[in-house]
Amino acid sequence: MQTNPGILLLIPYKTFGCNNLMTQAQGHILIVDDEPAVVYTLRCILERVGYTVSSAEGMAQAEEILRAVPIDVILCDMGLKGESGRDVLKRATEIQPEAGQVMLTGYASPEDIDSLEAKGIAVFIKPVEMGRLLPELRRIIEQKAA
Repeated sequence: MQTNPGILLLIPYKTFGCNNLMTQAQGHILIVDDEPAVVYTLRCILERVGYTVSSAEGMAQAEEILRAVPIDVILCDMGLKGESGRDVLKRATEIQPEAGQVMLTGYASPEDIDSLEAKGIAVFIKPVEMGRLLPELRRIIEQKAA
């Protein structure tokens, strides 16, 4: 029996501290990641808690989406194939400066994390703790709406 490795993160929502977010989440999240299992898992969870989700494998697809629809938060992998997540977020800022930004990475030096956070970009190390990511997304969207 084959299973998608990303599905393992879907058990149960109490594990992620998501109970109070199940019907309250609103907003449009853009996931930019070239790992299908990561995109699949994040999409399943984010849609389950109420977000609209779009995804892109890299800069070109992300640009198309950013030009077409308003995005509340961009979740971007730092290490994309042949591209830098920093470059994607920089370009995203030019297209939709009001969109919140979150960097996902399998590894980041303390200097990288400090540099991103100094620019107001939240950083999450993979595997992402959904119990921390979901409240951060909510905070970003609420702050944007205020």
